[in-house]
Amino acid sequence: MPSREEIIAAAADYLEQQSDIAAAYLFGSLVRGTFRPGSDVDVAVLYTPEAGDGFTRFERKLDPEISLEEIVCRPVQVIDLEQAPLPLRYQIRKYGRLVVERIKSGA
Repeated sequence: MPSREEIIAAAADYLEQQSDIAAAYLFGSLVRGTFRPGSDVDVAVLYTPEAGDGFTRFERKLDPEISLEEIVCRPVQVIDLEQAPLPLRYQIRKYGRLVVERIKSGA
């Protein structure tokens, strides 16, 4: 089972390779330090304009969930920052760990 830091590094590496992701954060127990066996990996992404509309982005988020689950050997939940409620966006931006930033985001 990969360690916390190995999971962070592997997720960051994978997300950096996705050209339609403008920014990505890791958040939740992984970043807070309360990560345990059985914990999932929470990822928030901001897609580039080229990623398409909301439905296309919804379908697109399944790819990183499936791929990251295989890489980190844990359940993964990916959320679209543009679709997230404002309080959750705030928590992610304030406490999350930014792992990809191609453009300055307004989300």
